Amino acid sequence: ARFQPKLVLNQVRTQTDIDVGHSIKSVCKRYFGVDLDYLGYLDYDTSVWQAVRRKRPFMVEFPNSKLVANLDKITQHLVRKVSNR
Repeated sequence: ARFQPKLVLNQVRTQTDIDVGHSIKSVCKRYFGVDLDYLGYLDYDTSVWQAVRRKRPFMVEFPNSKLVANLDKITQHLVRKVSNR
């Protein structure tokens, strides 16, 4: 009952990719009886590659990227869940 895995999809490019998370959640419940928490997704972003090449955190190099916004949204969701315990 305490096993509640979390799912974050990485390098999402299309709405179809995003929907895979909902499908995985449904399959886990139906076939395994596991309530998976689909936290969201991280967009594919070349800024990650650029930041790695520069040896700098992508959040510092590209603070206004959509990827950083996605990561912030997921982080805020997790913080709210922990705060509500």
